[in-house]
Amino acid sequence: MPTGGVPWRSFALEKFGGEANMARAFAHVAAAGRPDGALFDFDGVASAPNTVDAHRLILHSRARGREWQMADALFRGYFAEGRDLNDARDLATMAAGIGLDAEEIRTLLAGDAGTQDVRESQREAEEIGISGVPFYVVDGRYAVSGGQPAEVWLRTLDAIEAERVS
Repeated sequence: MPTGGVPWRSFALEKFGGEANMARAFAHVAAAGRPDGALFDFDGVASAPNTVDAHRLILHSRARGREWQMADALFRGYFAEGRDLNDARDLATMAAGIGLDAEEIRTLLAGDAGTQDVRESQREAEEIGISGVPFYVVDGRYAVSGGQPAEVWLRTLDAIEAERVS
């Protein structure tokens, strides 16, 4: 994704192959998230962002034991609150919301610390065939691509357990 991202609507229309497919996909995701409190306001999304800085922020948060809180704040901010993942101020605000120092985050994002780590992880993902998100690697050997129904997860976990018992 280019620096600054690309306009959301044109990105989504191309990705999903038109208005009807886009609307259907968004409705499906919104319905799937609702029971668990995951809200999606796709009309509030401004851009398909370049997520390098967001990933840098997650790596920074990991060193402080807040990796998952940061990831949750980023997803919630982006999908439910209309925050811009290309905007350092929005990123710093989300980081402050989980107890990180906003000034420290602004300093981090003004430089390039962690950028190479993010690029390296993207390269590694491409090498093993990961081309989109979400993508999960379970037990270091099982890959689950995309948002999958609970049945897929249950079969995956059952297969892992069966191997361990054998």
